[in-house]
Amino acid sequence: YKVLTQSVVLGIIVSLIAVITTLVTDRRLRAISSLTDTAVAISGGDLSRVAPVESKDEIGTLAASFNAMTSQLRDLIGSLEQRVAERTRALSSVAEVSTAASTVLETDKLLQKVVDLSKERFGFYHAHIYLLNEAGDTLVLASGAGEPGRQMVAKGHAIPLDRERSLVARAAREKKGVTVNDVTQAPDFLPNPLLPETHSELAVPMMVGEQVIGVFDVQSEVAGRFTDADIAVQTTLASQVASAVQNARSYTEIQRSQALLAETLSISRLAHWEYDVDKDIFTFNDNFYSIFRTSAERVGGYKLTSADYARHFVHPEDAPLVGAEIQKALQSRERRFNAALEHRAIFPGGEVGYMSVRVTVERDENGKIVRWYGANQDITERKRLEE
Repeated sequence: YKVLTQSVVLGIIVSLIAVITTLVTDRRLRAISSLTDTAVAISGGDLSRVAPVESKDEIGTLAASFNAMTSQLRDLIGSLEQRVAERTRALSSVAEVSTAASTVLETDKLLQKVVDLSKERFGFYHAHIYLLNEAGDTLVLASGAGEPGRQMVAKGHAIPLDRERSLVARAAREKKGVTVNDVTQAPDFLPNPLLPETHSELAVPMMVGEQVIGVFDVQSEVAGRFTDADIAVQTTLASQVASAVQNARSYTEIQRSQALLAETLSISRLAHWEYDVDKDIFTFNDNFYSIFRTSAERVGGYKLTSADYARHFVHPEDAPLVGAEIQKALQSRERRFNAALEHRAIFPGGEVGYMSVRVTVERDENGKIVRWYGANQDITERKRLEE
């Protein structure tokens, strides 16, 4: 009996141990399974999942660590998304400002548009642009946002390139963006009474190739406003604005050259023309009509046939002479044929004048005429003096 009792008790104990072991194992397996499911969900992109912490053993510690890691990952991704969004907005603003600038061909209007749009789109306290003078030793304020900017431009505000206590001058000298995120601690910050709220400043050089043509300077009323990312963004904008300024200057120079050429031609009484031999059409300009004392409106347009040219601009008695020269040009096989002749013309009112005509005909390797052009010069005064 005693042995039987011991056997029964031992069996019960073993059974209890087995049940307890089974329960513990099952709980641990369920915890591991739950942790595995959470890991799979997170790896699939569901960062909202949280692993249940049901014990203080190693599995519970692992679940807690797993949750902490997931939280940090959520924060990191959120921060990255925010920075990407901010950079996207910044680059979008750069594109908007540079596109607007590229449509303006007058330098002053271009720069004013850039500083006004930059201040508005980027939320700056102030923005202005300095251009390097012809001597290359002074940065002259060309445009500034708002009333402070207009006042500074009107006063002829300028900064010598070698001035040490100037962030703008340093950006030009070093050819790279520079920042001051606390102007009260910066020895080279140059305070401006018109901009008393400035607490941080960013200056980037405006460059065409390796040449500095100016400096784009922006300011904020918030300390610590500017980062390396801001330097990169504003450097991109400054480069595009520099190209737009260069294009505007080139356009202005072309206009000045054209005006000078027109004035020179007017003084010399010289006018150019083109002739399309296949269509038998002359193309003239206003300067051409002016030397014949008439206009395109009176004659009938800027394009005339050779017959109309002779009728309007050649004295009837000299028409055979002009016709003979045209035949010489047509019959020539020279790659570049040049001829010169003089003929009379009848001006409005019956006055007889004199024209000197130079003709150039260019042919390709097969002898086909590819261009026929020339110039007429009013030599009436010279002829009268000779007479």
